[in-house]
This record gives sequence, C-alpha cells and structure tokens, in this order.
Amino acid sequence: MKLPALWTQIKVPGAVNVGTEIVTYADSQERELWKEKVVWLKRKRKDWKEMKHFLSILGLHLLLSGCGWLYSIGDSATNDFDLSKSGMAVPEFEFTNQFDEQYGSEDLKGQFWLAKMVFTNCPTVCPIMTPNMISLQDAMIDEGIEMKFISFTVDPERDTPEHLRKYGQNIGAKEGYWYFLTGYAFEDFQDFSIEAFNSPVENLEDSEDILHTTRFFLVDPEGQVIRGYDGMITDQTEVIEDLIATVNE
Repeated sequence: MKLPALWTQIKVPGAVNVGTEIVTYADSQERELWKEKVVWLKRKRKDWKEMKHFLSILGLHLLLSGCGWLYSIGDSATNDFDLSKSGMAVPEFEFTNQFDEQYGSEDLKGQFWLAKMVFTNCPTVCPIMTPNMISLQDAMIDEGIEMKFISFTVDPERDTPEHLRKYGQNIGAKEGYWYFLTGYAFEDFQDFSIEAFNSPVENLEDSEDILHTTRFFLVDPEGQVIRGYDGMITDQTEVIEDLIATVNE
C-alpha cells in the first residue's frame, strides 16, 4: 500500500479543541522520516492509550468519551481545506455495504467521493457529523453533481449491513448515492484508517465509545485525498462552496 507523504501531529491548542494538523515535507529525507513514523504507529497503537490518559490528566474538558477528535462546534476559523499536496491516497479495498453487497475502490474509480467515519451507537459527535453530511449530500443533489458519499463504521462487530441499512434510511441517506461500509475486523480498519486518512481509531477504556476523526475527506477519481473538511462545523456554507467548486473543476 502506498504510504502518504506527510505526518499527522496531535495538536491540543486549548481546553475546547483537539484537532489534527497536516504538515507537508518538502524533501526526500523528511519523507523517509514520515514512512518510519507510519511503521512505528502501526506497530505501537497501544501508545495512543497513553496519550488519552495524558489528556485526561490535563483536564482539557474534552468529551473524550465521545467518538472522535473533537473540534470546536461551530468554529469556522479556518477554511484551509486543501490536501492535494499531502500525498494522501486511499489503498485498494473491498468491504460490505448496507445492502450486504461487496463494495470498494473498484466501484468508486473515476468519480469523486466524500468519506467519513461513524458508528451507529455513538452518543456524542456522530449526531452532529451525520446531519452535516446530510446537508452536503442534499446540496450536491440539488446541484446535480454525481458523486458518492461513503461512511466507514468504526464498530463493524455491531454495525451489520442490515443495521446500517436501517440507519441510512432513518437519517435520509439517498440510496445509490450514500453507502455505509462494514465487514472488516476492527484491527484491520485501524490500519486502513491510518494509511488512507492518517487518522487513528481506538477503543476507549471503560467506555462504549470509539475514538475516530471528525473530518470529512474528499477523494478524487484517482483515489487521492484532496480535501479535508471539519465535520463539526455547523455553518457549512464555505464547505459546500468549496466542495462544489472542487468537484466541478
């Protein structure tokens, strides 16, 4: 699988923010350092538990019992969406969709698609992210834009195809436009999330919740990750404008 040419750092700017900062390296030596970090991360996923413990000690008042890297709700202080020079690329995959059919990268070739992570029992950030994704779906449909929306469950054991199908119907996901994927081992998806989106996925100790990114990622027809949007922003005007402009380029 192709390794992305960047390193995702954990950034804790204040008591109400935990996000990710993308740093692009300019020379081959630093790219090699990034590759070493990816290998280290995949071998040392247990170290993320130490990070979460450290954050709890700091008392950042974060809702880490929730299912993601939390951003400030409604904070649109940055509109730097561009990831086209990051080198991020989604490896080939084939999972199971909500109709209990095999679905993967071959089905998505030649078209834009917007990815997010979710799990149906999430009590915290997902109920904010999902309506935001619905708004983007409806905006793209209104514009007549042909693309796909993909939700990867981070709870594949409980999120069966039938469960995801009912969930999609309940939230208003358009059939044939938005697919929900499952059918993989949790540990395998942890590796996939790191390789595709530079985003850790972790179970939280003594909790039913699962840690995952709150970003939406736009993938181009060649499988390159070219845009990253904050899935927690309540005012999505800039996101919709950028998404329409990018897909129509």
